[in-house]
Amino acid sequence: MPSTAAHATTPRSAGLPPRGDDQTRIWRRGDGATPAGQRTGPDGHPDYGYFGPDSVTWKVFLHPSVAPMIVLVTALLEGSHEGLQAVEINHDPVFTKSKNNQVDFDDTVKRIQRTAGVPIPMIFGDTASADALAAHLRHYHRNMKGVIPGTDRPYDAQGPALILFAHVTIMHAALRIYENTPALGRLIPRRLPKGERDQFFSEVKAFAELMGADPDTVPVTSDEVAAYYESIESEYRMVQGFVPGGVRFALSVIRNARSFGGLTAAAVAAITLVTAIPSVAVVPPKVRRHMGIPRIADPVLVMLLRLTQPAFIPFTIEPIAREISRLFIGNDGITLGENARELMERSA
Repeated sequence: MPSTAAHATTPRSAGLPPRGDDQTRIWRRGDGATPAGQRTGPDGHPDYGYFGPDSVTWKVFLHPSVAPMIVLVTALLEGSHEGLQAVEINHDPVFTKSKNNQVDFDDTVKRIQRTAGVPIPMIFGDTASADALAAHLRHYHRNMKGVIPGTDRPYDAQGPALILFAHVTIMHAALRIYENTPALGRLIPRRLPKGERDQFFSEVKAFAELMGADPDTVPVTSDEVAAYYESIESEYRMVQGFVPGGVRFALSVIRNARSFGGLTAAAVAAITLVTAIPSVAVVPPKVRRHMGIPRIADPVLVMLLRLTQPAFIPFTIEPIAREISRLFIGNDGITLGENARELMERSA
């Protein structure tokens, strides 16, 4: 555990939101995370957490489209998997509330915000902050287990199989977004060199271990990630009740949408809708097959992704990009990210 001795703060990172702030509670519990580099470790050096300013991980997760798109792209990567569907049907708070027609627009938006923002301290926080949040998430998921509907196969959200699957899809989603959407000062997306892609997957093994994955099973190169997906191909199938549940969820939101929950909720929903088609285009073709989208649609989606690139221009202008990300990851998420960006600029 790092020392609590103070390390020099950066101008962007001072003043994380205090305990009790209404908006902060969407994303965090307790007093918030400590940005990387603000405390020293036992070795007397700055505690940059599990990654740091020289990591590919920080570069990928600081891409301006990752925060607003990662929930949707991850959902597309995961949505056809039987284990994740079972978790959604039986344990997702928003999904289960819809069974009683109790879910509304604001619930849905806050679910998107929490999913996007809660893990941020594990990427951009110091070691103690990452450890604390990982412990909270492991505790939160510990009772999400049962039998996959319509089968006799068990599932366990905190079991090694689903932890590994969630880890791979989250990280793969971030990388796909990075490689397929414009960035700050760069309108044309670019793919990382293979060496950096492999470095990314190797680095984020630490994230998987924090969540409880078996270290020996975590893929650490892009080829190993591809092989992992091949190994679980038989697990992609629609679970009994998932599609009707999704329809029920949508209808519940519509019935209870008496208001848009304020400008923030409306903005989050609008950005999610605008990025929906690009998100479908961003995921690999095989994922689209799992979704029932025919191969003939692939070139159309590629063309639509190119045609919608101008819609990402606001994501490439720093003040606007910051405010877009703030909608999804909150003030403290922005503070953590900007501190990381400043540390990267210093080390360049």
